[in-house]
Amino acid sequence: MDSDIELSIEGRLMLPGGPMDACVGISGGRIQAVKKVLEGEDHRDMTGCVVVPAAVDMHVHFRQPGDTAKGDFTTEGRAAAFGGVTTVADMPNTRPPAVDEGSWLEKYESVHGKSFVDYLLYMGMRADTDVARLGRVTGLFKLYTASTTGDLLVSNVYRWVGLLAGVAEAGGRVTVHAEDQSVIEGVNPKGRGLHRHDASRPAMGEAAAVKQAVLAAATTGHPSRVHVAHVSCRQSLEALAGAGCSAEVTPHHLFLDRRMEGLKAFGKVNPPLRTDVDRAALLAALADGRIPVLSSDHAPHTREEKLQAFEEAPSGVPGVETMVPLMMAQLKEGRIGIDRLVDATATRPAAFLGIGRRSIEVGAVAHLAVYSLRDVVEVSAARLHHKCGWTPFEGMPAIFPRLVIGPGGILVDEGEWQLDRPEGRYVGLSLRDYKALDEPKPATQKKGK
Repeated sequence: MDSDIELSIEGRLMLPGGPMDACVGISGGRIQAVKKVLEGEDHRDMTGCVVVPAAVDMHVHFRQPGDTAKGDFTTEGRAAAFGGVTTVADMPNTRPPAVDEGSWLEKYESVHGKSFVDYLLYMGMRADTDVARLGRVTGLFKLYTASTTGDLLVSNVYRWVGLLAGVAEAGGRVTVHAEDQSVIEGVNPKGRGLHRHDASRPAMGEAAAVKQAVLAAATTGHPSRVHVAHVSCRQSLEALAGAGCSAEVTPHHLFLDRRMEGLKAFGKVNPPLRTDVDRAALLAALADGRIPVLSSDHAPHTREEKLQAFEEAPSGVPGVETMVPLMMAQLKEGRIGIDRLVDATATRPAAFLGIGRRSIEVGAVAHLAVYSLRDVVEVSAARLHHKCGWTPFEGMPAIFPRLVIGPGGILVDEGEWQLDRPEGRYVGLSLRDYKALDEPKPATQKKGK
């Protein structure tokens, strides 16, 4: 037994240099050893399983503060862990929205000590946002170029350039909700349901906004610091080609489309569900890396809200717990490679967020998930853990993790929850640095005094 190793896991490790049948040793929340043979105080023989870095979901709406009847950092963080996600980045369109130092800090205080997973907090951008200053507070911004949940629209495309440039200069990052508000306001779709919602926020408007965001990002000189959220159509893929920006696709845009009218408002999202042709194009782009990141855009609403008339029902679906399991089933079917899936769910999002490498190597944080590709099950809302209690992916094949290690040690073991209290940490800029922004600086002493 290796006495300095608290936990060792034996299996098919997905290492930076490629897969290897070996053991990973963990102590103090970090990886201490990767060897062919290793046995810690607690040894897990997971032979036949794949061991991967746990996922980083860089696009979630955990609804705290303001809408905790739908979800909060405790419930949704726990659900995330059951799905192999141990770090999330939460969007700013809460109530109140996190749009300045005061509201951002209020949100920080609201969620501090409540999460089972590590987290970052976006700040919403407005046309007059002082990014030079606030970029030192969080460094992570969300720009909404079309109306959606919350009221954070910045429709002036010329203002985008200044905002993106300011964040890039401060060393920050921006995620863009790219839809063209003028296009949305100019259409008058007929019909109802998912087809009408698609027509009300057309693909041409999304692609136009993506192209504008790409051009604005290029002017900053740091296009890699700009990330395009929830790409939903093949036209946006064309706009992104060669741009140097980061981008994401969501499971609902990969697995659902507008033909599934039986979903009713439970399939209402922004941007909308598109066509089966778009779905196929997006999956191919994720598989070959043209879309580098997979994010859930987890946005829970209650059943009662979703049962309203389609026009009144809010947009958004839950997905943080099912994101990786759904793709693991696609991996088993050969539709994506495991190296690409690890890159899309861990390596790329961690790099964009600036939280350090998420990989299986000595010194890395011990955020790991273990999957058996034999464990294919159907998604069932009754077996999921997010607060709203429903899923649009009911009945779809998925592979959930057998073991998940994250903040506090083992979170999930053979489908059973292990922690008594939340140990998730805020992993963005430290609160000490945040408070230091307003601390008075000592007066400069004149020479000879």
